[in-house]
Amino acid sequence: MFARIRRGFSLVELLVVIAIIALLIGILVPTLGKARDAARRAKDAAQIRSVLQGLSIQAANNDGSFPIPSQIDISDATVKTDKPQEKDNTGNIMSLLVWEDAISTEDLVSPVETNDQVEVYEGYQKQNPEKAEKPEFASWDPGLAGVSLENATGITGTGRGRNSAKSNNSYTNQPPFGARRGLWRSDADSSTAVISNRGTVFSLINDKWQISTAGVGSNGNLSNTLKFYDPSSSWGGNIGYVDGSVAFSNVPDPERTGLVATTNDKKISDNIFVNESDTGTPSNRTLPDRGVNNYLRPWYNVKVSATGDINATPWDITDNRSGGQGGGD
Repeated sequence: MFARIRRGFSLVELLVVIAIIALLIGILVPTLGKARDAARRAKDAAQIRSVLQGLSIQAANNDGSFPIPSQIDISDATVKTDKPQEKDNTGNIMSLLVWEDAISTEDLVSPVETNDQVEVYEGYQKQNPEKAEKPEFASWDPGLAGVSLENATGITGTGRGRNSAKSNNSYTNQPPFGARRGLWRSDADSSTAVISNRGTVFSLINDKWQISTAGVGSNGNLSNTLKFYDPSSSWGGNIGYVDGSVAFSNVPDPERTGLVATTNDKKISDNIFVNESDTGTPSNRTLPDRGVNNYLRPWYNVKVSATGDINATPWDITDNRSGGQGGGD
């Protein structure tokens, strides 16, 4: 009787199998990556939509106006400032929505966030928040930070004793100052952008918006916001509009936002991250009460001058505090 010889794979057959597996992996990995990116984009849009819904609910109870902290905390029980409007920063606005159960603190940190200086605010206090001036009468938890390094020392509109190294918010908002207060309403024109993913800095070159590459701390190509979505060589993000809709845009000046009103008859598209002047060029970066175009950034350290002018710092890559740690890129 002959012994039965068991034949294994030959080297050629093994190499063929390995090649087939490698080919399948090469096909599947990009597909899975695209599916994962699509899921993150959808979740990001859903979170922005949640904020919009929260704003709309507040507007329905406030004659159409989106929440303005200084009009709610009239007695300074939550935050004490020299001038009321110094309370109207991004952190306080977002915290108001959390306080009213319109959103969660998790909704404020985008799934596409790339800045390690942004994290979820844990331990939000909906009763007697300890960082409020009078906790038992507070209107929101002022411990939530709209930007990084938004501390109680030297920064206006913050919670008592707040020492927040990191931001608890990924998103921008339309500043409720000057003529733009008319945009911070549910009945504003549907071209009005209310909230969005953060963006880098831009310059107007030949009447077209391009990422800025010059200036101290202003090389926009280094911004983490370019890594939110591919390709990383340009900005892309979700934009939430006053009518409650959310649209993805791969440019900072989508057609929907229209043109800037200029005095030189130039047709300059409205860049949501730029405070355009009468000629369409970037101007008045820290003066959000000037102009009426869309101007979305996270805002902090709001100051009111003796003449009533509003000065506020936008959290972007130009905001280069503490060796870059504070940069809102």
